[in-house]
Amino acid sequence: MKKILIAAVAVAGLSSSAFAADLPARTAANAPAPVAKDIWSGFYVGANGGYGWGTEKDPYVTPVIGNFGISGGLYGIQAGYNHQIGKYVVGVEADYAWGNLSDSFTAAAATSFNGSALSAAATIKTELTSLGTVRVRAGYAFDNLLVYATGGYAYGNNKITVSGSATWQGATWSAQAGNSQTHSGWVIGAGSEYAFTRNITGKIEYLHADLGKETYWGGTVVADKVSVKTDLVRVGLNYKF
Repeated sequence: MKKILIAAVAVAGLSSSAFAADLPARTAANAPAPVAKDIWSGFYVGANGGYGWGTEKDPYVTPVIGNFGISGGLYGIQAGYNHQIGKYVVGVEADYAWGNLSDSFTAAAATSFNGSALSAAATIKTELTSLGTVRVRAGYAFDNLLVYATGGYAYGNNKITVSGSATWQGATWSAQAGNSQTHSGWVIGAGSEYAFTRNITGKIEYLHADLGKETYWGGTVVADKVSVKTDLVRVGLNYKF
């Protein structure tokens, strides 16, 4: 009888141990999914650089000369704020870039005046020297990788320079005139950003900006409403506080 009681106690103990060992596995299986890591919220500052290209149309000159294909490099700074809600990230960013997206056209002509050869040449050059934006950003975070869309306000400074020279009877005359205007319009784009650490992130993005039309030369040439559009691909590095 005593042996039977000892055997029953042993079986009960083994059963309890087996149930206890199985309990954590069942609890883990029914546990809620882990909360997404909030690694994007906060203020940040950084620097960027890239390449831009676009079109500038000046209807005052002939259609062929007036269609400029501007291109060149830009470099600048940015600052912004992100707020992460689960996997979603929303924020605002402002940036300003310096550069030289430019193009030029030169025309030359020769004739005779008072029996002497007269030659003349003129060059029209256009330069987008700066580009700034103020944008909202909205994206989805795959932990350390953020994919986002962006859009907002864009502005930039554009300069048009006309220079010319003429030669007659061995003498040369030259002149130059320039006019610059600040254009403003809208910008849209998309990009991705990767968090190397909690404080250091790197990004690559594409932006398309339509800077609208502005009248040059003080409005003395009514038809001279110049339009500027540009595309930009750039990389950047941010420090998040």
